[in-house]
Amino acid sequence: METQMKPRLGISILEVLVALIILAVVLPGLAGMVVSSRKAQNANIHMDQAYAYGLLLMDSLSLSPTWALEPNSTTSNTIAGKTYNAAIKVDVAAGLANIRISWSQGGLIHSIAMTEALSSTGAYR
Repeated sequence: METQMKPRLGISILEVLVALIILAVVLPGLAGMVVSSRKAQNANIHMDQAYAYGLLLMDSLSLSPTWALEPNSTTSNTIAGKTYNAAIKVDVAAGLANIRISWSQGGLIHSIAMTEALSSTGAYR
């Protein structure tokens, strides 16, 4: 008389070990991607805030006549807990203002530079 084998139910220990090895390799990579994505998002927020601060400075410069502007000045502003420093250089002869906004993030100094054409009367162009 032949005995029939019952079909196996469940999974073997080898299959569990293979699944755990795959998870051990994949999960740290996924965590690294999430962390780097968050850092990039944070950097983008700070850059957007610095750009908005630069636009605010440009608007205020464009409302002033060029003869009333200081050739070199600095200012700073704190936006959402982050301090942004601005160095403004005005070239009256060329009618240009160069603005460099800098901030510290993660122990590094980041900056953006902007240039504005000025009006001699202080009115919008």
